[in-house]
Amino acid sequence: LHNQLNTLIEINMDAEKGYLEAAACVNDLDLIKVFTKSSESRQRNAAYLRTQVQLAGGEGDVDGSFKATLHRAWMDFKSDVLPREEKIIIAECIRGEEAALETYEKVLQESSLPASLRTVIIDQRNEVQRSLSQLKEWQTLFEQKTAANKS
Repeated sequence: LHNQLNTLIEINMDAEKGYLEAAACVNDLDLIKVFTKSSESRQRNAAYLRTQVQLAGGEGDVDGSFKATLHRAWMDFKSDVLPREEKIIIAECIRGEEAALETYEKVLQESSLPASLRTVIIDQRNEVQRSLSQLKEWQTLFEQKTAANKS
């Protein structure tokens, strides 16, 4: 149980940091708000899960993954080398949310979680799904803007 929860803590911490990086890489104020709100939400998710691990006698002391650190460095590199295109940053966030959603699904399928914790994890998974849907809407919006600017 501790390992599965630590995996979710890690994925939430990765998302928290990733969304902060994304907010720093875009110019659209509404999108900055979306990224900031998502970062705050993932921080709360990680904090809740960390508390649950500690209450169950585990460490819950996770800093995020090396893979996500590399992903954020790649986002930084892209934003330094390429024009600050929101659609590129959104695409990277979508990839991260898809990975998070997959992780939540695995934990829910593989773990025998207490009912109250399962409910919270399902709620967090649903939140990630809503975030992914919202990002896809933003992606469509910026693709339409790009197409309109080329016309």
